[in-house]
Amino acid sequence: MSIRPAFARVLPATLLAVLVLAGCAAVGPGADPDSPGPGLAGPAQPGPEPLVPSGEATFIGEVDLDPKPAASLDGRGNLSLVTYGSSSCPPVVAGVEATSADTIAIALDASAEGPCTADIAPTTHTVPLPAGLTERPTTVQIKYVNEPWEYTIPVS
Repeated sequence: MSIRPAFARVLPATLLAVLVLAGCAAVGPGADPDSPGPGLAGPAQPGPEPLVPSGEATFIGEVDLDPKPAASLDGRGNLSLVTYGSSSCPPVVAGVEATSADTIAIALDASAEGPCTADIAPTTHTVPLPAGLTERPTTVQIKYVNEPWEYTIPVS
């Protein structure tokens, strides 16, 4: 059994590494420095023009940043009310009363104190119809407690 010197074991690996790296180098002394080299794509091409030039705003459609509540009757003596607000602090029903034979007043209040996410998410509330409500179609008046928001929604 012969013992080969250490350089005899390392030499083939070193030569292979030199050959691989030499293949990645630019070709010849007159090679174009902007050339990507053999086997690679050409220089980067500019991308498409931006859709909106810098500093200008273009709106394709309107975005409703204040979606209105919606309501419907479920036929089982309940009103379904969809409101919009922070998903981490959705409004809660603070009170329900019949103000006339065809009108319901619903008070909504904040559900939490402190920081809330700045998003707009729907929340569905199921509210039993008050006893004094006897006529259809119905009108729902929504008032947010401690807020200036009021909505009147016709419901059939």
